[in-house]
Amino acid sequence: QVLPEIAEQDGMVEDFHEGGFTALYLERCAKALDSAISISQRIHKMNEVNLEVGRELIEFSMGIAYGAVMVGIVGHESRMAAISVSQQTEIAEFLQRLAPKYYSNILITGTAAARIPSFSVMYHTRVIGYVWNTFLGQIEKIYDVYDGDTEENKRGKDMTKDMFEEGVL
Repeated sequence: QVLPEIAEQDGMVEDFHEGGFTALYLERCAKALDSAISISQRIHKMNEVNLEVGRELIEFSMGIAYGAVMVGIVGHESRMAAISVSQQTEIAEFLQRLAPKYYSNILITGTAAARIPSFSVMYHTRVIGYVWNTFLGQIEKIYDVYDGDTEENKRGKDMTKDMFEEGVL
């Protein structure tokens, strides 16, 4: 259901794991974020249908980070596999696991957000905290991007954004 959203933004799925996947975007961080927002909106629509027919809701979260990724082929001629090696994919996976604790669907690093022109104007965001990035040797700001949230959640986050960010600070 969500793979077309990735392809539409020029992304590629690198790996499937634990009911999820890792997608890489070669061009712009905005494409990764727009893809995540579209996926979030699609899953929320699927959950509306699931709720109506009594099915389980789909729980999901996404992490977005920016940086160098080494992609290659490993193995033996009888069994080869494509892999990626990057500190950034580990950071994105960390954010993906962290997101539910903040009732977030999409978390993005400050480094990735800084690569998106007019990030704070184009997207609904709130700062949720800071983490020490051992790879970069610096503190990394973490944002919740809630454009893909339900309308009710968006309104709630908009109403409490200033107070929430003051608490984080």
